[in-house]
Amino acid sequence: MSTWLTYTFLILLGAAISTLIVLLVDGRIMGRRVQEANRNKAQVQQQLDMAGRKLRGTQIELATSQSRVQELSRILIETQEQVEQRDENIADLDQRLSDAMAELEVEQSNIQRVSDHADALQQHVSRLREEMGTAVADNESLEEEIEKLKKENKHLQVENQVSDQELAVSEVEIRHLQEKLMELQQLVQ
Repeated sequence: MSTWLTYTFLILLGAAISTLIVLLVDGRIMGRRVQEANRNKAQVQQQLDMAGRKLRGTQIELATSQSRVQELSRILIETQEQVEQRDENIADLDQRLSDAMAELEVEQSNIQRVSDHADALQQHVSRLREEMGTAVADNESLEEEIEKLKKENKHLQVENQVSDQELAVSEVEIRHLQEKLMELQQLVQ
């Protein structure tokens, strides 16, 4: 009977030792998995933080570009209004010049009688021509400025499109990283 008890005791002792060994090995494996999951979680958190900073930077750039586009649009409208006003002034000056030249021709037929008046009209025509030349030059300068503003506006619109695309990519990356972080958190739990 004592031999049977001894064998039973040894079998139970062996089973207990085997169970302890299995638990020890399983605990180490589980510990490594938890450590690796924590490392992965930290890496994903870093990536998420970087993506968040990148997203904020892109949002700031987009807001700045949109503000610049609005400012350029306002300047473009003002410049176009100035050009329209200049065009009206040029048309008015052209009409006045035509009228003055016609009047000068009429008066020149009576030049002997009204030579003083003709001199005054010639001076008036010269001033109008100078004003017209200045107005034409100003108009050309404003048209060049409009072209420049249109090009800059187009460039900023392209930049806005790029910023919008970068923003969309960043949002997708953040969603992906958040999903990955949630998966890792579930593994850790």
